[in-house]
Amino acid sequence: MLRKQSGNLVLRVIAIGFIAVTMINMYLRSTSSFKRTTIEYNYKNDKWVNLLTYSCIANWYPRMQNVIKESNLNECVPLIQQNLYENVTDRLLKNMITKCFHSGIMKNPVLFNISFIKEFVKTLNCPSPKYLNTPIPLVALASYPGSGNTWTRELIEAVTGIFTGSIYTDWNFKGSELCPASGNIYIVKTHIPSDDATSHAKCREIGVSTLNYTKAVLILRNPYQALLAEFNRQQSLKYSGNPGVGIAPKSDFKTSRWEEFVRVESEKWEKMAIYWLSKFRKPVYVLVYDDLWNYTAIEMYKLSRFLNISVTFSSLYCLSSKSVGNFKRRKPKWLTIETLFDSRLRKVVNDKIRSVLTVFELPELYSYILSEC
Repeated sequence: MLRKQSGNLVLRVIAIGFIAVTMINMYLRSTSSFKRTTIEYNYKNDKWVNLLTYSCIANWYPRMQNVIKESNLNECVPLIQQNLYENVTDRLLKNMITKCFHSGIMKNPVLFNISFIKEFVKTLNCPSPKYLNTPIPLVALASYPGSGNTWTRELIEAVTGIFTGSIYTDWNFKGSELCPASGNIYIVKTHIPSDDATSHAKCREIGVSTLNYTKAVLILRNPYQALLAEFNRQQSLKYSGNPGVGIAPKSDFKTSRWEEFVRVESEKWEKMAIYWLSKFRKPVYVLVYDDLWNYTAIEMYKLSRFLNISVTFSSLYCLSSKSVGNFKRRKPKWLTIETLFDSRLRKVVNDKIRSVLTVFELPELYSYILSEC
C-alpha cells in the first residue's frame, strides 16, 4: 500500500509541474502574439516560472520522501527480527542491508556492524560453544602473534557454536585443552609456518607431531600494529604476568631490545605470510584484520562460506554479545607507529612487506608501507 502511495505521489508531482509550466507558457505566448511582437518568449529562463514550478515540487517531494522512508522503516526492523533463525544468504543479507540503508536507520550500507545489531536486537539466546559430535577436517587459523587470533576465535565460536582449538595450551579457551587431532575440534590456532603440533602437550602424549590441515585462514594485520601488540604482550607478561591487556612502559621502546625485537619479529611476520600465502598448497582465506574490525558481521559471514558452515542471522547477531571481544588493550596517546618506528625501523618493516608482495599481490599490503623519510 505504501509503495503504491509513493508511486502515485511521484506521478502527481510530475503531472502538476507539467500542467503549470504548459499553462503559463501558453498564456505568455498569447500575450506576445497580442502585442504582435516577433520575439519568442523564452520561458525556460523565466525565474518566476521556475520558482513556481519548484514550489509545486518542493511541496510534494518531502511528503513523497517521508512515505518512502516510512515504507522502508516498516520493512527494515521486522525484517531483522523475522529472519532471526533463517540461514544467512547473499540475497537475504543484501535485501536487509538495502532496506535498512534506505530507511535511514543504517548510515552506510557496508556498516551492518556490531553497534547496529545491538540497537535493534535487544535480547538473544546465544548458546555456549560445544565440542564436535562428528570429526571435521582440520582448518588452520594462522597468524603472526598480535594479529587478533584470540578475538577471531571468540567470533568463530559465537557464530558456529563450536569450540576452537590450538597447537598451544591457551589460557582462556576450553578447546585448547585437547590435541587438535582428537576429532572434537577442527579450527586450530597456530603462529608457526608449518603443520607442526608438538607445542601441545596432549599431542605429544598421543604421539601426534603434525596436523593434516585441509584449509587455512590467514589473519593478516598491518605488521607495524601486530609488532606493537606482540611487544606489549611480551613485556606486560614480564611485568605483570597478564599477557592479555597490558602495555609496555614507554621507556622500553627506547632500548636496544625494542630495535632487536622489530628486526627479529618482522622476519617472523614475513615468513608466516609467505608460507601460508604461497607455500601451503591448499585453499587459503585471507582475513584482513582491519576489515574484520570495521565490518565484523559481514566478514564473519564471508568466512563461514569459506568454512562451508551454514549460519543463521541469530548467530551473526550473537557477535554483539558482551562476552565477545574483551581483550582489547587501552592505548595511551604516545603508543603510535609514527612515533615508535624511526626511519631505520620503518625500512626494516617495509622491506618485509615488499618481500611478501613479490610472492602474493595483496592490495592491503601497499597501504601498510610507511614513508622512510
